Amino acid sequence: MLNRADIRHFQNREYREAMAKWLESEPWDYFATFTAPYEMNLKTSRKLMERYLDKLGSDSIMFWVAERHKEKPGYHTHGLIKSKWPKEDLWELWQICSVHKGQKSFRNDGHIFNRCDISPRDYKKKMGEYVSKYITKSYVDWGV
Repeated sequence: MLNRADIRHFQNREYREAMAKWLESEPWDYFATFTAPYEMNLKTSRKLMERYLDKLGSDSIMFWVAERHKEKPGYHTHGLIKSKWPKEDLWELWQICSVHKGQKSFRNDGHIFNRCDISPRDYKKKMGEYVSKYITKSYVDWGV
């Protein structure tokens, strides 16, 4: 007989698999990882992703999930993006959205320093599966 933990495990697995299948079926253009030089909590992560989505405009869509850092406190986010914006503009947009109050947005050499890795979607890789694995974990946030 299955106990509650077993049932929850199977429900979570089915939910993750369904979400991964849906994400894999969408025509995403990019996979992105967003970080900031300051510690992001779940509330900050959501606020930044909502700001980013707002700046992307209504002709773009994104699925994002916040993931805990393994080696330090706080979170970073992963996203699947469908947008006509070129990769360089998506990167620049993150720099604008992720500047923290009181933070200088530029280093001494004039370059912006908030980390953002954006790569074209590789259909051979299961990016939907990778991103969806976080949605059933404790202390996580995500959105579309």
